[in-house]
Amino acid sequence: LWEETSGMTGALAGTDRDRLTRGGLVPLTTEQGMTLLDTALERPDDAFLVAAQLDTRALRGMAEAGTLAQVLRGVVDVPVRGSGQPSAGAAPLLGRLSGLPEPEREAALLELLLEEISAVLGHDSARAIDPERGLLDMGFDSLSALELRNRLTAATRLRFPSTLVFDHPTPRRLARHVSGLLSPNGEEAVDGVGGSGPDGDGDLRAAIAAIPLARLREAGLMDTLLRLAGRGPVSAASAASDEERIEHIKDAALDDLVRMALADGEE
Repeated sequence: LWEETSGMTGALAGTDRDRLTRGGLVPLTTEQGMTLLDTALERPDDAFLVAAQLDTRALRGMAEAGTLAQVLRGVVDVPVRGSGQPSAGAAPLLGRLSGLPEPEREAALLELLLEEISAVLGHDSARAIDPERGLLDMGFDSLSALELRNRLTAATRLRFPSTLVFDHPTPRRLARHVSGLLSPNGEEAVDGVGGSGPDGDGDLRAAIAAIPLARLREAGLMDTLLRLAGRGPVSAASAASDEERIEHIKDAALDDLVRMALADGEE
């Protein structure tokens, strides 16, 4: 990331730059960038070089919170807490939430979610977040979605799939989902519209119907949907392979998703 505006960074808003900086990436001055380029040219035997200025304090904070990307874990000099390990405040939070009636638990989770969403998007206050608005419409992309997932994992000690934001696309629906996971029976709460029970099919159908066909084609999902709908040939082996792939994608970290995407491109 360079300080000087370029074709790649010209469209970045202040909140976008704040997000990158918060992630430990400090903008390079032109002089710093050119010096790093000269240094790289003097090291022809190194196969992989990245010219970047890193905020090690921010990286240490992410390492301690268990949210630091694996590719950067060798940069910091502190033990990296895995995402499966609880943060210091996770146990008290879970104890407080688990003891609340469902409506109060969902309201408390929504408040937590709005704070985390506000932090990820770089807003000054959670009051700027509409709980009924789609997260993608707010500006979430794949990287910010993973950041939110990691924040929620650290805060709640629950394991979430990397597709969390896409599976539950508004703050209120996401709060309802997490509240259901914390319910005594561990199942997502079901109301007359959504949820995981028998009445939740309509919500899923509506979500699929709302996706433009062009986006399904771009995402490479059209053939899979047609096979699942019985509109195309599908063997038992390929069906099993698709099921395993879907489950793997749900739990994949960012590094795994990148590797899968590159493998698909080679195929």
